[in-house]
Amino acid sequence: LFVSHNLGAIKELCNKCVVLKDGQIDFQGPATQGLMHYTQAQIQGEASVRGTGWSGVRVCNNADGLPGPISNAATISVEADLHVPTDFEWGQFYLLAYDTNGNGLIHNFASFYELGVRRLEVGKYRIRAEVPPLWLMPNLYMLQLKMIGGTASAREEKYFSERVVLDITDHTKQSSGKVKATLIPPVNWSVVRQDAASSLLSRVTAEIDSATVLSK
Repeated sequence: LFVSHNLGAIKELCNKCVVLKDGQIDFQGPATQGLMHYTQAQIQGEASVRGTGWSGVRVCNNADGLPGPISNAATISVEADLHVPTDFEWGQFYLLAYDTNGNGLIHNFASFYELGVRRLEVGKYRIRAEVPPLWLMPNLYMLQLKMIGGTASAREEKYFSERVVLDITDHTKQSSGKVKATLIPPVNWSVVRQDAASSLLSRVTAEIDSATVLSK
C-alpha cells in the first residue's frame, strides 16, 4: 500500500489507485485515470472559489479539456475562451506548465502588441497557443493559461485559467530503466574512426581516386 500526494511517484509505482474524498472512496481503478480524476477534482475546487474569466480550456482539440495520452514527440495545442469584463489598454498572455511537484517547465508570454491587438475591449475571445515537441519524460504535467492586463485607470488585473492535466507518453523509448531526467530529446550521433588504420585507408582511397582521374 502506497499513500501519497506525489502524482509522479504514484504513476511510476502503481497500476491501480483509490481516491478518497471526505473519508469515502471517490474513485477506484487504473492509476492514470485516478490521477486525472484527483487532479480535476482539485481544479474544480479552485474554479468554484474564484471567477477566472477563462473557460473551456482544451488541449489538442479535446472538447472536454481532458486529453488522452500525448506523445512527447507531438506538438501540443491549447486553446480557451477568455471573457473580458473591462477594456485593457495593455497586457500579456502567458502559457505555463508544471510538473507534479510544482516545478516550472514552460514560461512563455506574448504581449497584446506582438499579437496585433492594440486594445483588448470588453467581449469574448478565443485564445490559442501551440508548443513544439518538448520530449518530456513520460509523466503527468499541468498546463495553464494566464492574462495580465492594465486598464485606463492604471489598474492591473490577472486572470488564471484552470490547470489542465497532460498525460505524456514516451515516443523515443529512451525512458526505460532508471532514468533521472526531465527531457529525453532525439540526439544525432556519429562515430568516425580516427586512428592510424583509418588515416591509411583514407589516404589509399584518395590515391586510387587520383589514379582514376589521371587514367581518364
